[in-house]
Parts: sequence; structure tokens; C-alpha cells
Amino acid sequence: MISNLSVELRWFFNGIVPADVQDWFANQLPGNKPLQEKSRKDLYFIVRDREDLGLKISRGTLELKWRQDSQPFSLSEPRIIGVQETWIKEKWRYAKEYANNLEMAFGKPNLKGWRAEVQKTRSIRKHKVDTSGNVIDLAIDETAVRLLKIELTSLTKHDRPWWTFAIELSGEPQNLHEILAGAVKKILNGHPQLDLHADHSYGYPQWLAHSN
Repeated sequence: MISNLSVELRWFFNGIVPADVQDWFANQLPGNKPLQEKSRKDLYFIVRDREDLGLKISRGTLELKWRQDSQPFSLSEPRIIGVQETWIKEKWRYAKEYANNLEMAFGKPNLKGWRAEVQKTRSIRKHKVDTSGNVIDLAIDETAVRLLKIELTSLTKHDRPWWTFAIELSGEPQNLHEILAGAVKKILNGHPQLDLHADHSYGYPQWLAHSN
């Protein structure tokens, strides 16, 4: 079992990722080129009226996330407004030879309990961050005391396209919120016209519960 504490800013948008956002993420952000992950399908279990809990089957694991804290986030320059959420993640890995049977069993239509399949194609950048919020390239296979992930993901739910942009900082819990704010200010300075406002900012459990 793997435990992980993280602070996350996330925004969701209807439709496909705009071309200027794709170009900005792929070519204009500082650091190494982003990693383009293999497209995958995650199976989410939706807990009614609990936007602080996320449960899914993904990539050979059962993953549980529960929110510890949620608070407003804002920067004046660049202008960014969102919701900053603190999550704890727990993962249980299962044997790959049983993956298809497990996912087929839980993914079968008309079973009791709300659930949703979400197709994801994710690009991700990984950096380490110092206590002042300075973002530093992460070498291959290098570990970091504080790991920063910048994510741009295309989503399909119920045959409808969505996309999400997120910044997540994990690691030692001391001052994570302040360090994240410093990193966000440096990273998003000069970002394209992303609509980074509070109305679009929430975690996956809320998006799953309220998006069609």
C-alpha cells in the first residue's frame, strides 16, 4: 500500500484542448519535453454526495483519494483563481493477469452503484521544487523531496469531450501550500488565455458527479 499527500489545483473545461494551449504546454513551458502517456480508461466509482472522496480502478491499481482540506487560491499576476485541495491517496495493486476480469466485472452496465468510465490522454511534466518555489528540472529516475506535476489531459465521458489542466505538488507536508503558490506564479507567468477561474476549479469527484 502506497500513501501520498498532495496539494492540487485543477480546472475542467468542455470540448477539446485548444491548439494554443497544446502548443504552450508542449513547447513553451520551461524544462524538459512533456511525457505523453499512453491513452487509458479509468473506471470511477461515484460516492453519492461525497465530493471529498474519489475511488477508481486504473493501471493495475485500486486508488482511493480523500480530501483533507479545500480553500480558495488566487494570484493577481498572473491572474489566477481556483480552489486548492489537499488530498491523501492510497493505492492497492493487483495482479495484472486478473486486470481484464476485474475491470469487466465492475464495469458491466446496470450494476448497483454509480460509476463512470473516463478515457484519458495525458501529457505531464515533472519537476522538483525548492522551499522558495523555484522549479528545477527532474532528471530521469531522479526522486524529489517535493515533486511538482503539471498536467494537461484530454477526457471523454459519455462520448463527450472534456479537458483538464492541473498543477500538483506532493512530498514533505511542511509549507506545501506556500511552496505551490510560488511555483504556480513562476510556471504560469505568460500562460495563454486559459480561463483559470474558480467556476472551473474542482477535483475529479465533483466533476464526475455534476458533468453530463
